[in-house]
Amino acid sequence: MSPVNQNNTRCRRPQDIVIPPYVNVKISASDSGWGYRSGSVSGSGSGSGSGPGPSRTAVLTFEGLDNSDKEGRIPHKLGLGFEGRKKHLAYFSGSIHWTSKGPGYMDPLYSWGIRQVLQSLYLGDPDVRIQSTRRSKNDYYQHIMNSVFCLDIPGWATWTPRLQESMSVGCIPVIIGNDTDLPFQDYIEYDKFVLCVSERDAIKPGQLKRILQAINPERINSMISWMSVYRDGILYDRDELYHHLVRSLQKSLSHPR
Repeated sequence: MSPVNQNNTRCRRPQDIVIPPYVNVKISASDSGWGYRSGSVSGSGSGSGSGPGPSRTAVLTFEGLDNSDKEGRIPHKLGLGFEGRKKHLAYFSGSIHWTSKGPGYMDPLYSWGIRQVLQSLYLGDPDVRIQSTRRSKNDYYQHIMNSVFCLDIPGWATWTPRLQESMSVGCIPVIIGNDTDLPFQDYIEYDKFVLCVSERDAIKPGQLKRILQAINPERINSMISWMSVYRDGILYDRDELYHHLVRSLQKSLSHPR
């Protein structure tokens, strides 16, 4: 069993079950801190979709911070066709260069060059923020909560807790990579709330930002709503994760490869 996997790596075996890594995130115990209200925003762009269940107010919470407005709109102001208060269109924080062999050495193979290229492309960009260091856990979560999209960029591999971290606080995951398996994907409809961008597209100048800006507010609302539906399946303090795990083990045992 392993977290977020890639089919084209030698670590991936056919019998593997992809499971979420453990993430200790404080989130609101009430669904009222997560919902959305369909049609509460307007704007232009491509894509469409409607969320599950009844309409609810869009409030994202982390350690008690309320980021919604009184109309229940998802708060951001990043050229997506409506006003709000989210600070960033997209956010990433993590190592950019691998220097394990000593100061001044930068391994050219690390991240296949993707993190390095993206840092160069979006240096100083007000909407897409690429940070090379984390100041504190609380600061990190405040940043991802205040971003519409959270970038999941491979390091040495795609094994990362970023999918779970971003889902926990209502930031739409953007997985940059090719041929990636996600935890319990037989039971979680990731296509409803996760964006996948190929490595080739991600490193084209301006392409990643164009892809994200083209997603309209209605689809953003829908993706956040679906995230709230499936979130319990990747958090270890919720029963649903263990149900997925047992079902995955049963399926693996009944269909040996």
